[in-house]
Amino acid sequence: YIQYIYLTLEKMIEHMASSLSSSATLHETYLQALKLGYADPNQEDTLLCVARIPVPWFTNIDEHMRVLAPPDSPSNPLFDAFYTAKVQNIETGMDHDTAHNEAAKEVNFRKRYRQHLHGDEQQAAINKIIKTLSTGTDVWLVCYANTDNVFCHREVLQEVITEKFNRTVD
Repeated sequence: YIQYIYLTLEKMIEHMASSLSSSATLHETYLQALKLGYADPNQEDTLLCVARIPVPWFTNIDEHMRVLAPPDSPSNPLFDAFYTAKVQNIETGMDHDTAHNEAAKEVNFRKRYRQHLHGDEQQAAINKIIKTLSTGTDVWLVCYANTDNVFCHREVLQEVITEKFNRTVD
């Protein structure tokens, strides 16, 4: 009976420790916000560039995870389709932000990007982020788009990681 109580207490302590370490936050921001101090990560936070093109001039980025950027390959030209639609929208007279957001809707960006995130490389990168979060370290997803008025793939990526992380923790 005492051994049972001991094992139960041990499991409770283990659960409490994992709950404490999983209190990390997944943030998303853009490079200019970091540069101008609008976003202010802590020194111990992990900053991940999730853009197609790395940012060599920004030394605070811990890792470039291009596999989490919108795909632009011949087999999955999501970024190209989005960019083409955006340019066409601008040419019809839409302002930049409206053209950007409408293009995302026109090419069904959210759904197609979520599908892209099911790939093996993408899942490995997402699992790496979840592993970092589970240690209690905050993670920042960073790319170029200022999301004050426009959609960015970081929103979808953040949703997907949060959903998977919550399933892992529960």
